[in-house]
Amino acid sequence: MQAMSAGQLDLAEQLERNALKENPNDAIALEGLAIIYSQQEKYDEAITAAKQALQLNPNSFSNNFNLAELNLSLDKPATALRYYNKALQINPSSVPALIGKANSLTQLGNPLEALDFLEKINAGNNPQLQLQLAKIYFSLGDMDQAEATAQSILREKSNDYQAKLLIAQISFERRNLPAAILLADELIKSDPTKSGAYVLLSECFVSTHSGLYNAIDLVKSAKQSATQKSYVLSKLAQAFDRQAITTRRSDPDYLEKKYAWHTLAEECWRQAVLVSPNDAELRYKYALDLRKSRKFVEAYYQINKSLELNPNNKHALLIKSKLKQSKYDLFGWLRFYLDGSDK
Repeated sequence: MQAMSAGQLDLAEQLERNALKENPNDAIALEGLAIIYSQQEKYDEAITAAKQALQLNPNSFSNNFNLAELNLSLDKPATALRYYNKALQINPSSVPALIGKANSLTQLGNPLEALDFLEKINAGNNPQLQLQLAKIYFSLGDMDQAEATAQSILREKSNDYQAKLLIAQISFERRNLPAAILLADELIKSDPTKSGAYVLLSECFVSTHSGLYNAIDLVKSAKQSATQKSYVLSKLAQAFDRQAITTRRSDPDYLEKKYAWHTLAEECWRQAVLVSPNDAELRYKYALDLRKSRKFVEAYYQINKSLELNPNNKHALLIKSKLKQSKYDLFGWLRFYLDGSDK
């Protein structure tokens, strides 16, 4: 576990494997291996190891909780909810498990049930649960209640980053862009390593239809890790894609604007891949964006790169087979190979 804490995941994995060679039924080693696989983004292996650990120790809170977190991160809220419920039977007061259950219910399309669940356990007595309540109010469009809940958190803890970020998001939703921009800027200055404020500030840039490439430059120059930068760039790409989708056909410049938004989204995906070239999921999403623009050659290249990093992505394999069936533009192939760049 010391190797894992020091970020030496390969060494930590080898140590856990050595322990399992000596004792294949070592539940602690299997649990540790599951956590390491999760940090390495080897999610299938992580779930397999976690399930093996759970079979050996079915009443372990940590094993049930780890499986719940893994499934929630893989967009499997129904399975996650089952494990969260089991974890809460073992430790009913675990705040992370309570938050996880509320998140699972929300992702299943039951925010009112999540709200009722948090209110019944007196979530207002805990700042983390209060924040979860505020986020659910926000998702339901109850901005007044969301703001009141976030403000009550700040009265107890004036520098709470997440509560301030939620208030900035509420300002954005109310179209009070100056307030949203000022608060997002304040949050970036207070903690330049967190992604949330960058995403919001980028959204503000997008919504004002000005400074669009400034938004990309803002992210690239941020004091963040490569993973965080690529995350924000991907969020910005999604924002540009939304703008393209919501452009009205009645607009006389409909085609021109739609193309411009798609071009900006594509640039964000490209920059994200350049920042984190070993992220299989990013390359997969970039390929989807390129395919949408009918840039089949570049899309095929990115899908291949994604599959080199994660050969088990069934969705990527399906897209690759569809791209193979596409009638590629001969001149597109020629331009691509002459250029030779990693797009």
